[in-house]
Amino acid sequence: MDGSEPKHSLSGADLPSSLAHRSLINSEIAKPIDQEQPQSLVSSDLKDSKATRPSKKGQFQSQEADQAGKISLKNSDPKAKPSGSERSATSSLPNIILQRNKLFDELKQKQDADILSKPHAEINVVIDLGRGNERTVIAKAWESTPVSFLKDLKGEIEPDVVVAKIDGKELWDLGRPLERNCRLSYLPFGSAEGRHVFWHSSAHVLGEAAECHYPTCLLSHGPPVEQGFFYDMALEEE
Repeated sequence: MDGSEPKHSLSGADLPSSLAHRSLINSEIAKPIDQEQPQSLVSSDLKDSKATRPSKKGQFQSQEADQAGKISLKNSDPKAKPSGSERSATSSLPNIILQRNKLFDELKQKQDADILSKPHAEINVVIDLGRGNERTVIAKAWESTPVSFLKDLKGEIEPDVVVAKIDGKELWDLGRPLERNCRLSYLPFGSAEGRHVFWHSSAHVLGEAAECHYPTCLLSHGPPVEQGFFYDMALEEE
């Protein structure tokens, strides 16, 4: 390590939560929320842009996004079945999230192309197993990732691994390709740094969920803390 600032790259902690959920749906690990819950329930899924709540008169008001991304309120019968257009509206994301996902996809494509252009030379990775035990493996620079070694380390590494650490200094996303000879260790949720990373990602999810659920939400900051995480936000009075 030369003490310089690490290069910034997209990591799991920076992955927009809606993209993460979409990848789970594509792999059939998860199903869209509107297939799992009745339409009458308020969905907390990040794909849901409609929030339904009772009005003072006992009726229900629904917030629907039109094609321009504006929010309109209308009274609706809670027993009425949604039409096809209404069902599609419940599964759409706010424009701000769609724009953010588009930018992320563009940056990710550029990063992937850059990684492919790198020399994939052999590197030595010393895996710290704890209690003075270690294992050396031959890997490929810009190709092998910390998570790729875990299948061969069952029973030797804590099962609740959250993030990796390089040369005892730099936190490294589990899916990020290694770049050089290094010493690799794994941090579980039970460690202070592991919890910090997990709660950092959780704050990202909370922030985006708030943006989807509350049309007037203005995020401030949401860092992880010793007890968990939070997100400050401002909401217009309704």
